[in-house]
Amino acid sequence: MPEAIIAEIRQWMDRWEASPGDVYIALFQTGGAINDYPSDASAFVHRSSQWLFDIGIEWDPMQSPQSKLRAHRWQNGLYAAVTPLAGGGTFQNLFDPSLKHWEEANYGSNLTRLRSIKTKYDPNNLFRFPQSIRRL
Repeated sequence: MPEAIIAEIRQWMDRWEASPGDVYIALFQTGGAINDYPSDASAFVHRSSQWLFDIGIEWDPMQSPQSKLRAHRWQNGLYAAVTPLAGGGTFQNLFDPSLKHWEEANYGSNLTRLRSIKTKYDPNNLFRFPQSIRRL
């Protein structure tokens, strides 16, 4: 992982204000055998990646609206800081409702083919959620 990302994560963890609820940064190492396959071998297009990371916040039912807002600002700030340092794209199993162009970020060059598959095998859109692949 690039040292610049590690340094940025450390700085943002130091900025976290203790409050109810938790934040986490989960790191998943990819590369190796994952990258032995071509990017069009499956829905997972990011075959040149070395790391995936997930920045999350968990709410406490007793947490104040101000505390939730502060946590969300922290999360968005860290995300904005590390995104330009990362390789681009997102992992489709780590859904992010804030992404504007999530289909391209999740599926890249596989999107058109995946839309065709969705149209053929799920013509009534039975399998859907806010960030599911849309039909053609």
